[in-house]
Amino acid sequence: MSNPAADRFPVSVIVERRSVANNRWITECWQVVGIVPGAMAADAATARGLIHKDETAEQYLWGGFEIALHRDETEGYYYNLLGRQPSVFVVCHRQAAELVPFLVLASHYEAEAYMDAGEEVFAIPLPPPIYLWLERYVVEHYVPTEKKGRKRDRWAGGGR
Repeated sequence: MSNPAADRFPVSVIVERRSVANNRWITECWQVVGIVPGAMAADAATARGLIHKDETAEQYLWGGFEIALHRDETEGYYYNLLGRQPSVFVVCHRQAAELVPFLVLASHYEAEAYMDAGEEVFAIPLPPPIYLWLERYVVEHYVPTEKKGRKRDRWAGGGR
């Protein structure tokens, strides 16, 4: 893999379709199950290829994505790295019942905004190369904001 740009990292997304037995409401379940660092260059068109198939499941590799970092989101990256399970977030649409990824993020703040807007967002554990790249970016660009205490108004009218 070539060295990614300082603020962009090419990735591919693995989406799985699994058959559901003994459920009268659904026959299949779709989910994002992984991220492949550096696979299929991001400048290529987003493309899907079947990578695994058995009696109960199919897995597809969606290539052509990249994680793009922005300096105004460094606090979100910082808290992602400090979390119990640092993650990369895959935002998806449904097209004819199929799960289609369209964006890969590193900030949980951005991921929450997409969830609030009703999009499906999957959190996938950060692969080590992406973790190191994101950590390097945070160390270079994150400046913690000073937390200021709230100033309370005087309760008594006369003041002391």
